[in-house]
This record gives sequence, C-alpha cells and structure tokens, in this order.
Amino acid sequence: MKVRAVVESDWDSIIKIQAEAYHDGVVESIDVLKSKSLVSPKTCFVCESKDGEIAGYLLSHPWDSPTPPKLFQPLTKVSGQHQHFIHDMAVSSKAQGKGVGRLLTKKVFEFTQRQGVKRINLVAVQGSSSYWSSLGFAPLDSNDVSSTYGDDASLMEMQLSN
Repeated sequence: MKVRAVVESDWDSIIKIQAEAYHDGVVESIDVLKSKSLVSPKTCFVCESKDGEIAGYLLSHPWDSPTPPKLFQPLTKVSGQHQHFIHDMAVSSKAQGKGVGRLLTKKVFEFTQRQGVKRINLVAVQGSSSYWSSLGFAPLDSNDVSSTYGDDASLMEMQLSN
C-alpha cells in the first residue's frame, strides 16, 4: 500500500468510502470534501492498494482556530502555522484492520512535524475516540464542537514535539 496526494480521479472512491463509513448525519457533499483538498492539497491523501484501489483517505488542513470548522461548509481559505486539523479520515470496509488509518495519519504527522506545527486537532465521531486515543490524541474539555458533528462528537488534540 502507498499513500499519495489526492487527485481528481480519486473522488468517486472517496465518496463511496465516506458513504460506507459514516451514517447519514455526517456525510458531506463532494464539493465540501473537495474544498479541503483545494485549500490544502499537500495534506490530503489516499491510501492506494497494489492493484490501484483506494483503501482509504484523509483530508486535513492548517487551522489555528480553537473552534473546529463546521461540517457541510466548504472551506475557501485556511491559515495557521501552529495547529493542523484532520477533517476526515475513512477506510474502506475491505481494508479495515490492515493499517490503512495508521499509514494515512503517519503521513500527516510527518508533514506537520516538518512544518513545525505544535499540535493536531480533530473531532472524533461515531465512537472513534478510542481509536484516536491509540494514536496519541487526547480529548479536550471543550464545548466548541458544532452539533453538526453529532451527539457523541469529541474534540481531541495531539501535542507534537518539534
């Protein structure tokens, strides 16, 4: 498996994987998802299997605000040198348990450390907090998560040592 930047031909697979992974409440439109890649193409990735099939994706971007971006709204610009935000990561049901998520997050960790970023934030949804905790993320006491993320959403952060 290899991790590479998202290209235009990946979007059909990304939409399919998103539909597999998320319940209807947090499924975003293709335009909203693409906006992440348009504003931060160097930090949006897919994991491709040896046969060329997309096994998972991760969309992330700089984000220095303490409040996470809302779901369902396209990003038109991002800024930030101290904090990075993982907006979305999903793995195909066929690739579950094969380390795809770890490969994708490793790519983000490498990029952010090279850039001198101090922390990475995300909103864990659908009971995924324990997965993100296993990667080093810790929950934050915050009421800044939009209700669009769902009732069980948890703002999480990883402090990076640079």
